Amino acid sequence: FKFHSITRALVEKGEKRISLAQARDIAKECQISEDDTLFTMLSEYNNIGFLLWCQDKPQAWEMVVLDVQWMLDRMTTMICIRSIKKLLRKSRKSKDLWTAVQKTGRFSAKLLPELWPELSEQERQSVVSYMEHFGLCCRLPEESCPEPTYLVPSLLPPVKAGTAIWVADAEHDKQLRIRFVHKDAEW
Repeated sequence: FKFHSITRALVEKGEKRISLAQARDIAKECQISEDDTLFTMLSEYNNIGFLLWCQDKPQAWEMVVLDVQWMLDRMTTMICIRSIKKLLRKSRKSKDLWTAVQKTGRFSAKLLPELWPELSEQERQSVVSYMEHFGLCCRLPEESCPEPTYLVPSLLPPVKAGTAIWVADAEHDKQLRIRFVHKDAEW
């Protein structure tokens, strides 16, 4: 519980997140020297809600979120229409990109510095990875969007009743195969 006490003290001092390297240093203070033990502890603390740590996304892996509400606030700015409208009004150089977000639900990675100016580039990528992990956004394939672009389902425009959402086109339609695998890799 020493790790938890140290991280709570950091939160009280205003630290909302730490890097995995910083978590390793704190773990060493707690006589935890093996990464396997640290990762197990971080996973357990994640499971009980003491912190957020995403072990299965490489970018998110590097950020240990000590204040869960802080992360929720960051995520909300990307998925909330009111936030997007506010950022559109404030933007001086990216109004066209913000307008596109509103109209299409597609979020260009070029907007991340305006969305989260207080974060470093690596931290921005970590937050986006957490959002992908939780299904709040997904990266669009490079074939369809050469520039890094994310689809944000909560920002998709409404479809009018009776409008065809999918128009069949045998030439361009691809087969979609969905396979559900349990966490233990068994069916």
